[in-house]
Amino acid sequence: AGILLAMGESSWLHGLFYAAFPLFDKMRMPSMAALLTHVAVLLLAGLGLDGFRKSRAPLAYALFACATAAFFAVAYTHVTAKPHVKALEPLAQFGFFAGAIGLAFLSRNVPAAAALAGLELGATTNADFSEKELGWQHVAKLNQLDDVAAFLRKQAAGAAPFRVAAENGVEPTHFSTMYGIDDVGGNCCGVLKVTLNGHWMEGVQRLLGARFYVGREPNPAYEKQVFESKSGFKVWETALYAPRVFTVHQGKTVAEDAMAFEYDRGLRHLTTTLVTTVPVPLETCGVPDEVKLTNSEARYARIEVNMACAGALVFTHSLFPGWEASHPIVPAYNKVMAVALSKGRHVVEFRYPAAKLKQGAALCLVGLLSLALWWFVYLRKKRSAMAGPSRTAV
Repeated sequence: AGILLAMGESSWLHGLFYAAFPLFDKMRMPSMAALLTHVAVLLLAGLGLDGFRKSRAPLAYALFACATAAFFAVAYTHVTAKPHVKALEPLAQFGFFAGAIGLAFLSRNVPAAAALAGLELGATTNADFSEKELGWQHVAKLNQLDDVAAFLRKQAAGAAPFRVAAENGVEPTHFSTMYGIDDVGGNCCGVLKVTLNGHWMEGVQRLLGARFYVGREPNPAYEKQVFESKSGFKVWETALYAPRVFTVHQGKTVAEDAMAFEYDRGLRHLTTTLVTTVPVPLETCGVPDEVKLTNSEARYARIEVNMACAGALVFTHSLFPGWEASHPIVPAYNKVMAVALSKGRHVVEFRYPAAKLKQGAALCLVGLLSLALWWFVYLRKKRSAMAGPSRTAV
C-alpha cells in the first residue's frame, strides 16, 4: 500500500485516497508515502531480529557474523578513492553500529544496546548541523523585510486592492504570507495549477494586479523605484496593472494550450477581451460601466455593477473548485473568475463556503462519536463481567 500511494498519479490507489480522504490532498509529495513501506519493513525486521536473538543455534551466530563481515567488505571495496571516503562514511558508520547493536542483543546486554543506539542516533542527527560559530544566520533573515512590509501596508491603506511580485531568492520566501500581503507567485509546493501556469509572465502579473515588485535588481516591467530596505532589497512600482474587478464587452474563445499567447498580448488586451475556453455571449456598447468593489476578503467579495449593456464582470481571484456566486461562474483566462451580466444594475457576491472542510469536520465528529459509543459499550460490558456471580471452587 505504501508503494502504491508513493507512485502518485501512476497509481489508482493514490487517486482514490486523494479524492476520498480529507486533508490527503495537502501532502507535499506522494513519494513520502514510502514511509509506510519503511514502517512495514521495520516491523518484519524486528520480528526477525527477535526470533534470531532467541535462537540458540550456532548457525544463527555464524550467519550474523558473515552478514556483518560482508557488509563491511562491500563498504571497504567501494572506498577505493579518497573522494568517495566522505560519501560512504554514513554507510560504514551505520554498518558498524548495526553489527555492534546486533551483537549486544545476541548477548542480551540491553544497556549496551541502548547506549549504542543513542550514539548512532546522535551521530546521524547531528551530521548536518552548522557550526556554533556560524550563528543563527537564517533566523536573522526572518525580519529583514519588516520595513518593506510596513511600506506595502502603508500603500494599501485606503487604496484599491493590489498584489506584489518578488524575485526568486527573496528571504523569507513566504514573506507576503507572514505579513498578510497579497502576492502573485505563491512560492509554495501547494500553489494552485491555474496560478502557477505562466505566473512569471508580465501579462499575467499585470492581470492579477501586481502593482509592486520586491527584489535586489530592477524589473523592466516596473518603472519607478519607491523604496529601499535596510537589507538591500528594493521596491519598484508600476501604474499598469489590472484592478481587482473590471468589466469587458468583447470575447475570445481559445484552446487551453493557446492561453499563453493571449497573456503575451499585454494588459490592454486582457482587460478589454474576455478570453475563455467556452464562448460567452457579450455585447459592445459605447457607454462605460460602473463597477465598485464594496467588500473584499479571502473568502468573500461583494461588487456593485451598473452594466451599460450585456457583458462580463471579471474578478481576479484564483479559479478554484468550491467558489459560489450569485451568477454562474465562468473560467476567465484559465486563471480567474468571471460572471456574465445583462444590462442594468447588479449586486454580485462571491463566496467560498469551504464545503469540503465542513464535510471533513462532520466525518471527524462522526468518528469521535462512534469511538465514544464503542468505549461506553465496552466499559458497560466490562463492569457487567466484573459484577457477575462469583464461582466457588468445589
